Formats: sequence, C-alpha cells, structure tokens
Amino acid sequence: INEGEVEKEDKIRNIVKDYPDLVCVRTAGHTFEVLKKDQHKGNTVKLISKRLGRYYRCSVGAGDSMNDLPMLNYVGKPYIVSTSSDELKSYGFKLLENNRNIDIVNLIKKYK
Repeated sequence: INEGEVEKEDKIRNIVKDYPDLVCVRTAGHTFEVLKKDQHKGNTVKLISKRLGRYYRCSVGAGDSMNDLPMLNYVGKPYIVSTSSDELKSYGFKLLENNRNIDIVNLIKKYK
C-alpha cells in the first residue's frame, strides 16, 4: 500500500483492529506493515543490552521510519537520519546530517 492510499490503509486497519496483539506501521512511502505489538527494535535493544550487561538507556540509536520509534524511545541517545519520514521528524529527535552512512559511523565512534 503506497503512502496516500487512505482507503486501502483504512481497510487493513479495520481488519487489524480485531486483533489486539497486532499494529499497523508505515515504514516507508511504499511500505505499510502489520506487526505484533511487541515485535520492534526497542525490545531488541533491551535484549542485547541485557546480554552485554549494560543498561539499555546508555545506548545510541539511529532510525529513519516509524518502526524505529520504540527503539528511539528506549535508547538514551536517539537520532534520526536526514531521510526520515516527516511523521518521525515530528517527534523532535536530533537529526543527523545528509550523508547518513558517515554520520552513523561517526555517531557510534563518538559514543563508543
């Protein structure tokens, strides 16, 4: 389902609302996903942090779409890349510069 195809999105949302353990998330202009509510990168950050013996709020995270929101809310240093969706930008996370590959590498080095 492409962004802007509201009728199609609404049709899927109406089906999904009958399943309380599922959620709809737009992850790109052409990607509309149906996921389990607890299936997100935030839980992955918690699991890896626990395994490493570190507190997850001491982590750095960089995201670009709404499926990154739980992760960004969990980490202590959340960033979004310049190509992020407008919806994600509306949350006010710090924005990385244009070249996201270099920026993310430098970001990791800075907080290593």
